[in-house]
Amino acid sequence: MGYNVGMITGTETQTVWRRARREDLDVLLDIERRSFDVPWTWGEMEEEFQLDYSRPWVAEQDGRVVAFGIHWLIAGESQLADIAVHPDFQRRGLGRRMMDVLLDDARALGMKKMTLEVRAENAAAIDLYLNLGFVETSRRPRYYEDRHDAVLMEISFEK
Repeated sequence: MGYNVGMITGTETQTVWRRARREDLDVLLDIERRSFDVPWTWGEMEEEFQLDYSRPWVAEQDGRVVAFGIHWLIAGESQLADIAVHPDFQRRGLGRRMMDVLLDDARALGMKKMTLEVRAENAAAIDLYLNLGFVETSRRPRYYEDRHDAVLMEISFEK
């Protein structure tokens, strides 16, 4: 069952939002490898389909997975674990829409907030998260494998 079917601005293509399935694994890993200098391994990605707390989602256009997002549900909070859009489909709003899907999923499941880490030099992602209502809570120096800093952000669902 799809989460939502909607039109992507400037195209005639409909996007179906649905929970990822194990058979999507190879496509998710391909998108991951095209998107990140230090991508998740096959084993790390495959494990997401075995973890009770992992909620992987995909965006599908014309039967093709073009984006994915994964969040974890831990102790009443959602943690953004991974999100990526295939390079051929970037700059069409899919990343923002995927975040909307993940945020809606977390709210519907009663989570109190969503947290995330993002590379400090990833200005586009930080802008997206700020526009969604996230706030910076702290920084972790030399957090990533390549020694880049992480910006920690969160959004509260509680009034």
